[in-house]
Amino acid sequence: MRYLIYTILAFFLSSNILIEDSFARSKRKNKSSKRSHSSIKKRSKKLSMNKDDNRFDKIKTAYRKGKISKPQLWKELQYFENSSNKLSNSNDLKLLQLQAIMMKTEGYPILSSLYAVEALKNGKKASYKDTQAAWTLLAETSRNYPIQNLLEQTAQSLKVKSAPPGFGNNWFYYEGNASYADKHYKKALEYYKKIKINDRHFLSARYQMGNIFFAKDDLNNAILSFKTMLNSVSQTLAPISATEQKELSNYAKIALARVFYQQKKFKSAIKFYRSVDRDSTLFYDALFEQSWAFFMGGYPNHALGALHGTESPFFDKVFNPEASVLRAITYYWMCRYEDSRTALADFTDRHSEAVESLSEFLDRKRLRPETAYQLFENYALGVSSSSLGIPKNVLDSASSTESMTLLRNQYAALVEEADKVSSLGIFRQKKNLRATKLLRGQLKTLKKELGSQFIVELKGLKNQFERLYEQSQFLYVELLMSEKEQLLGRELHASSKIDKVSRKKKIIGWGKNNQAWGSNGLNEFWWDEVGFYIYNIQPKCNTH
Repeated sequence: MRYLIYTILAFFLSSNILIEDSFARSKRKNKSSKRSHSSIKKRSKKLSMNKDDNRFDKIKTAYRKGKISKPQLWKELQYFENSSNKLSNSNDLKLLQLQAIMMKTEGYPILSSLYAVEALKNGKKASYKDTQAAWTLLAETSRNYPIQNLLEQTAQSLKVKSAPPGFGNNWFYYEGNASYADKHYKKALEYYKKIKINDRHFLSARYQMGNIFFAKDDLNNAILSFKTMLNSVSQTLAPISATEQKELSNYAKIALARVFYQQKKFKSAIKFYRSVDRDSTLFYDALFEQSWAFFMGGYPNHALGALHGTESPFFDKVFNPEASVLRAITYYWMCRYEDSRTALADFTDRHSEAVESLSEFLDRKRLRPETAYQLFENYALGVSSSSLGIPKNVLDSASSTESMTLLRNQYAALVEEADKVSSLGIFRQKKNLRATKLLRGQLKTLKKELGSQFIVELKGLKNQFERLYEQSQFLYVELLMSEKEQLLGRELHASSKIDKVSRKKKIIGWGKNNQAWGSNGLNEFWWDEVGFYIYNIQPKCNTH
């Protein structure tokens, strides 16, 4: 019996061993089969890549030897845009950079930049030696064409660790702007500080630094940044055109004026506001803002004169309801209540409809970037205000801010180039899959950016209108109370109100060779007089 048990046990053990051996052999066979299948796939892929790489090399050699023309070269390179045709990573990088260079010579600088950026994105791990052509092309294009938005997008996605070829330290300006846009101000300052005094973007970087310091209420550092822009050494070493340098100086001047105004140093603010060049895009802003500085500094007649200039036909497209409110406030503090009431009525008559229509429009539409862009496009195409639902002067104001102008210029340049590609093709070839895809992608990005910024500007105007309306209502109540007190022989807030025009006639900005004009009451304006008007009216405050 015991012998039988041992025999059966031995049988099962040997069976298990046989089963395990059979399973192991099967497993090894499957592994071997998988390895073999994987190896075949890899060999197949390698053969395919070798085939395409060989073709790419032959095309380049044929062009170098003069066997094919540039248009023929472009046509041959289109073969590799098919997703089933694969190049090695290094050759794909070479292909994109080659196409970028070809398009630049063909007269498509922005499209060539899109190809260069695509090369950099695909070759993130590549060395600067392998991507030098792309970086150099972008740097050269950035000096003459509006591609700032594209470069900032690229900076945001690449995050390079050292200065790239062509750009040098100037690349950190775009890195800084990308961080600034993301509200990473500390990081932005770190990037801007890497830009040296003889770099192209040194002055622009100092301006951005000053804005960050100003926003943080670090006014001393803000002043230092803006004054560095006006320093003769900084301007001498700046490798930029005289036109660029002049406008950056104007930006520094108006920025300094705003800082001094914030510090209640109104004379210094007036000085810098009045130093902004008359042919600058910032001249209107400087003219209007100095009217506040004149008023706060105790020069009401100069304030009214500056306001008079802002209402000249030279600025008829500017929508600025705040001017009427400031005029009303100035007259109020001079106890000229009838004039103040007239200015308030002017504010209501001229601007209340626009304020209400904008508020209703924004509440009703719930704008998204896409619909906001459509609104902007319809406005740009000349669709009537009644059809759009917002007065034209409001849309003029929202679309002409610095941020909108920068985006509009870039979008217009891209649209122009896209139309040219559509009409003429690239090397006379209309079908260019990758070019079409890149152009559409960037157009979509800029449309979204434009729409988003347009929403910001419209909402900003709405908030400003609401604030001004509240101020006008408060001022109206003060007017009623003041008029009542004046009839009783008293003066409301008598100790605070202006009882005489300032005797300090020598305002910084009026030199011996400058003339000042009073209003002739005929609404007749001459350009050389704008900015030099002075009213000659006396306060009517009853302080006795």
